[in-house]
Amino acid sequence: MLIRLLSRYRELAADRSGALLTQNPSALINALYKVSDGYEPDTNGGPPGRGAAQRLLLRPAMKLTGGKSLSKIFSTHPSLEKRVEQLSKIQR
Repeated sequence: MLIRLLSRYRELAADRSGALLTQNPSALINALYKVSDGYEPDTNGGPPGRGAAQRLLLRPAMKLTGGKSLSKIFSTHPSLEKRVEQLSKIQR
């Protein structure tokens, strides 16, 4: 569990670094939404309901769900909400 906690911390640190280096946290927020399951509607003529990230078989680290669960405790990435919240604070 400690290794997974460290991994989540490093992921948030990478988000912070990317936002500060690019000076464009909103672009990182948009990218997070695009690679997250179910956020990007297909506009390129692909199969219905499948965005570009899904066609590339990319899957998010975890799905958005309310409440705490074992999958969140053992996940290697922070939740999308937490990542977006952090990037929004940097943007302000």
